[in-house]
Amino acid sequence: MQDFIEIRRINICVYIVYSFLGVENRREKQRREKEKLMKRKTLKMPKISALDARKRLLLAGGCAVLALLIALCITIIMRTNIQKEYTSARNEIGSELYSQVYMLCQTFDQVDVPGQDLQEGVLPAMRRYYTSAVSLNTAIASAFGSRYELLSVDDVSAFDRAFDAYDAAFRSGRSTDSARSAMAECVGAARQLLSSRYADDRLKPAA
Repeated sequence: MQDFIEIRRINICVYIVYSFLGVENRREKQRREKEKLMKRKTLKMPKISALDARKRLLLAGGCAVLALLIALCITIIMRTNIQKEYTSARNEIGSELYSQVYMLCQTFDQVDVPGQDLQEGVLPAMRRYYTSAVSLNTAIASAFGSRYELLSVDDVSAFDRAFDAYDAAFRSGRSTDSARSAMAECVGAARQLLSSRYADDRLKPAA
């Protein structure tokens, strides 16, 4: 009986020892697995960080390119709108210049119409159209370049001399025939300019 009890005690001790060793083995195994897992995470983290950094760089680069494209589109649209306004303003001034020169020429045709008052009616009306035409001619040349000038310096000088010839004839009481011939040449040249420089109601630049 005593021997049985001793054997039982020995078995219990052996069981306790094996149980303890089993627990320790499991703990050691778990500890090792945790260490391995931590090492794997440590190894993966730099790769993930590097990948995130590359993605951030690519995203930043993509945003920069997109911003440049948007800015370029806005610039193109603004330049297109400005160009349209520029062309529209030039066409409007050119159209008004055409009207004033055309009316100047048409009014001159009344010089030989019987009953017309040349000194108080026809010539003052011609002067108004002429003054407006010269002002518009100067404005369009200043704003858009000399190529869009319709009346040259010589043309303006010729008209001025023709008007002065009329004034001199009226003051002296002489015939206005020479003044009329000079004005007829100016008007003929102006009509030729209207014919050659305008197309589709637009002033073409000089060649």
